[in-house]
Amino acid sequence: MGKRKINLTFEIEDNDFIQQRVEQRLFGILGKNMIDFRVFPNTEHLKENKSFKKLVKSKREAGLELDRFINNNRK
Repeated sequence: MGKRKINLTFEIEDNDFIQQRVEQRLFGILGKNMIDFRVFPNTEHLKENKSFKKLVKSKREAGLELDRFINNNRK
């Protein structure tokens, strides 16, 4: 049987203890199947920065292009 990777992004309170507990619980549930745990930086202060907006747009477009390529080349 094949495997699937699932990515889940959610928001929690800005608190190191809560973050640690979430990570521990997820690892407790998923064990070695938890491939990645990532904390995104706070970018609120960059939301109006033209360079940041351009980079975010480029990243989004590249992600869509990658998704299209993958979907067009499924086995």
